[in-house]
Amino acid sequence: MPKRRYKFDSKEKAWIREKIWLPVVKREVDEIHKANNKDSVRYFTFCGPLAFDIELLVVDHKMIKENDVVTWEKDEKARKSAKRKFPWLNIEPIQFDSLWTTTLANTKHRFDFDIINLDFTCRPFRNASGEMSHELLGIRELFRRQRISSKSFHLFLTFNANYDPLAHDGNLSLTRVIYDHARRFGFHEGYFRLATKGVEDNHHLYILEALPSIIIRFGYESAYSVSCIFKCFYVPHDRPTRHPCMVSFVFKCEWTNPPLSLADSQRWGGEVGWQHSEQLKRDQLTALKLPIVNVNFTMRQKKKIKK
Repeated sequence: MPKRRYKFDSKEKAWIREKIWLPVVKREVDEIHKANNKDSVRYFTFCGPLAFDIELLVVDHKMIKENDVVTWEKDEKARKSAKRKFPWLNIEPIQFDSLWTTTLANTKHRFDFDIINLDFTCRPFRNASGEMSHELLGIRELFRRQRISSKSFHLFLTFNANYDPLAHDGNLSLTRVIYDHARRFGFHEGYFRLATKGVEDNHHLYILEALPSIIIRFGYESAYSVSCIFKCFYVPHDRPTRHPCMVSFVFKCEWTNPPLSLADSQRWGGEVGWQHSEQLKRDQLTALKLPIVNVNFTMRQKKKIKK
């Protein structure tokens, strides 16, 4: 494994790629092959400077074909670095968080992916003003565009979970979600911690609680049944600067085949009853109860067992 010198890459991140992402992709390949007798899996990602996920999935394990990879990378240095490593990569200089302001006609690639990997280095609730960050608005728009293909998919999602005192509206939105969980589901653990210690204490735990409910709601707005099947946090200890806390999720997003009479109203945000769906509530509650994996602790425990 090459020496990791780049921001937000570490042995902990490599563990997630190899122990979590790789098995999910393998299952997806097997399911597609059984259903359609095909081994073509379309993959969307941000490649970063060394494209470690592409190296693992496309080059090392050959689970995804080169021409089935679509990658966006806004940083010019990262694009050049990735192209030197993999000259065949077609990297679009597109910033994901502008997706929600871009019309379908202006987007070159169709959204019919089997695996979507959104590996952000920013915070999900970083907006100083407004109801929602551009990244979350982009994810909502992604569901709307993916639904045109009527295709189920897996979503890998990673965010920085450090507390930002300047993200006033973002922290307020996060607080509201934690309160909503206590009111609707009787899930009081996060709310009690919030009331006694404030939103800055163990900030990553609030994000791990709140973000799945938001993603699940986004999916239901576009006729997807979304299940959070994995959530974790880790601190990349080999970074030379101040260690951020990162959170990572895996979601299974299943297309629900809504009646054609409801399709247009769902697409354009009409009232189709998803807001009060019992299935939506069950999926959100299941995500709340899903165990949180501490990657650093898990890796230390496995090292002790080997010794």
